[in-house]
Amino acid sequence: MDLLATRFKASPIFDVSQLTLESVVFLKQRKLGIIKNIQKKLQFFIWPDLELSLNYLTTGGIYMKYGVVVFPSKSLQDLANSYRKRYDPHYSLIPPHMTLKNPFEATESEIKPFTEKLRALAKNYEPFKLQTTKISSFKPVNNVIYFKVSPTPELDGLYNEINQSFSEQNLEYSFVPHITIGQELSDDEHSDVYGSLRMLKAEHEETVDRFHLLYQLENGSWTVYETFRLGKEA
Repeated sequence: MDLLATRFKASPIFDVSQLTLESVVFLKQRKLGIIKNIQKKLQFFIWPDLELSLNYLTTGGIYMKYGVVVFPSKSLQDLANSYRKRYDPHYSLIPPHMTLKNPFEATESEIKPFTEKLRALAKNYEPFKLQTTKISSFKPVNNVIYFKVSPTPELDGLYNEINQSFSEQNLEYSFVPHITIGQELSDDEHSDVYGSLRMLKAEHEETVDRFHLLYQLENGSWTVYETFRLGKEA
């Protein structure tokens, strides 16, 4: 049983068997305000479960958030976390990471073929070097502070192929490999923090031999859905 089916089985407040096909089609066509009125008459569910159930019945599953990342070594994570615990409100939701694909929504039926593509893609790339060089910032685009990661042909190729594999998602920014150490800072906070960090050394080198597909839990935290080892022999 998949993640989504398990979630519905565990829900005591919604019985899918009570919905007829006509009911599903009718409800799906209505706007939010109308559906909220209908829910008062149908006493076997509450609104959040209605929305999730309609997705499950009509699109092949509930839409969940996924993302693709590289987790660096423990030593680099520890260094990043020494800053993140002060400057990154997402510190407790996900470990330090380098993003290869920004968060996107997909159903369980959509993520399975994407997973197969990632598995095949990983075999086409050998382990590669990850090198951080300095602390930088995306200011004025946003107030994110990060460890700058040197681009490599392998990293650029992996990023491009992963994003092309799920082409429905548009790329908001050009690829700048990095590991975030501070975000959601006010302009004054960013100025103070970046001013104190920008001259610090952040030189580090290691070998990357895997990347991960993550999914987001209801509490906002992220966990590994599947790990993909690089190389034909992986």
